[in-house]
Amino acid sequence: MRLAHCLERMQSHQPESPPTYLPYLFKRFSSLIWACLDADLYNSAIFYAERYFALDHENHDARHLYANAMLRANQPHSALHLVNLPQDQRCNGCLEIKSKCCSTLSRHRQAREALEDILKNAADVPSRASLSSLYVRACLISSPAPSHSVTRTTCGTDLSRGSSVVLPGWP
Repeated sequence: MRLAHCLERMQSHQPESPPTYLPYLFKRFSSLIWACLDADLYNSAIFYAERYFALDHENHDARHLYANAMLRANQPHSALHLVNLPQDQRCNGCLEIKSKCCSTLSRHRQAREALEDILKNAADVPSRASLSSLYVRACLISSPAPSHSVTRTTCGTDLSRGSSVVLPGWP
């Protein structure tokens, strides 16, 4: 009886809204992870990315940082598992990382398919990851998302490595 009472109290005290400090914590995790990746401290990056992702499994920024840290630490299978989501849950950032993982694993056909999906989604509304740290960081170097021609070039490179299937619209 006492255990049931304790369980009821615990369930009634669940927070209705997330704590106000979470956005600051997320920014700090993001900057820590990028600093570790820049310094080639892959185990530390994975450690912080894992904690960031554990706080919010729906956060694509956390998912992308965690997958990138694993990919850089030569763990492409684990990274692929993180971004290989059902179609209604994935974004262009997930597809881009999936393509990199598949290329690393010599799964060139799957890498090409992921890049083709990015091209299909290019005309859609910006994805959930359009403002992720992955793309914000890319803005410092180039455009926020790869251009159509860059994606087609990458797709063609993967095509030449893995399959002789001709893509529609290719000369």
